Amino acid sequence: MQLRIKIVMIIFAFNLSFFESNGQIINLGDMTVLPGSTLVIESSFENSETGIFINNGDTHFYRSIDNQGFFGYNPSITQTGLIQFLGAQPRVLSGVNPIVLWDGFLNSDRVFLEGTLEIDHSLDFYQGIIDVRQTGGSLIFQDDSFHLSTSDASHVDGPTTKVGNDSFLFPNGSGDYHRSLQITAPLLDEEIFTSEYHAKNSNDIYNHDLKRGVIKHIDTLEYWTLSRDEGNSNVVITISWNTDTTDPTLLANLDALTIVRWDDDLGYWVDEPSIIDSTNQSISTITSSSNFGFFALGVLKTEVILPGGLVVYNALTPNGDGKNDFLLIDGIEMYPDNTLEVFNRWGVKVFETSGYNNIDNTFRGFSEGRITINQKDKLPSGTYFYVLKYDNNGQNIKKAGYLYINGSD
Repeated sequence: MQLRIKIVMIIFAFNLSFFESNGQIINLGDMTVLPGSTLVIESSFENSETGIFINNGDTHFYRSIDNQGFFGYNPSITQTGLIQFLGAQPRVLSGVNPIVLWDGFLNSDRVFLEGTLEIDHSLDFYQGIIDVRQTGGSLIFQDDSFHLSTSDASHVDGPTTKVGNDSFLFPNGSGDYHRSLQITAPLLDEEIFTSEYHAKNSNDIYNHDLKRGVIKHIDTLEYWTLSRDEGNSNVVITISWNTDTTDPTLLANLDALTIVRWDDDLGYWVDEPSIIDSTNQSISTITSSSNFGFFALGVLKTEVILPGGLVVYNALTPNGDGKNDFLLIDGIEMYPDNTLEVFNRWGVKVFETSGYNNIDNTFRGFSEGRITINQKDKLPSGTYFYVLKYDNNGQNIKKAGYLYINGSD
């Protein structure tokens, strides 16, 4: 029987016990690859429950790895250890225990990750796809780790997790496209974020008709997910657009481009304040403590945006369900010197206030303030007329429009 294992330089091994079975090398004992040593394993490799594989040298794997024991490196020797996944054939990384790398190099066709692959320093995506989407495995980049050489031909197809307080460009994509999401540095070492790219229509999950009135259109071809699994940091997220993957409807007017997010609490898509970088074809927004989940690109109805960036969302359903229960005026808190008047269709004033703020001074479908009909009356469903006045850098702005109350009677 011939073992398909090649030692290029010296390998130090103690309590070594491995054998080949049905074309697979099985390690039952201790294997240590020292710095300066190269080990080439051309067969599939199983590290058994009693197996300890420590790599501080350069180990080349040409087939699948199944880790049931300990697979990692010894940081007390030196911060070295390179695992290379080589060869054109697909392979599977599996096992109940994680495969831990200091440095990794990918030059393969496709790696199906069924277990956990942990990167403690770097992973070079020279060539190949790490498939997590189909297998349900976990790819984890630890604190201060990074990746290189991501491209349309080399990325992660599925979710990626990042631990730590450094900024990170998730190496995600789908199919033949690398479509990453980037976050700025969280505050703490133990913060954990997970992101995934989806080349699908988010309308299949969250109806695009359920959106704020200022949103004109939502991308039907792609979306991203971002979760904060541990920690409490806000981060700036940046996503990009690509003419090969992004809905072309969105790119006709970049001035109207925005990031939209599905809001579970509100039950509809909301627009996020966004900064566009047309040079790098990217757009950024900051998240708050609860602003994680589904993100996509969208287009705003620029004609409804008032001076100073205010938007009046002119639909109310004041039924106490916590959704659209009051007249939302985005950005009004930046202009406290304001007045709002609401009139019914006969021109009778039913509401008036100063310092409208979306918090404790709001219009909720009741007649309040200095009005000509009984105060605290619940207003009937129908069309109303509003007049908003505010000061914008010395300019007196007056906006009149219609609003709609539904379900209050």
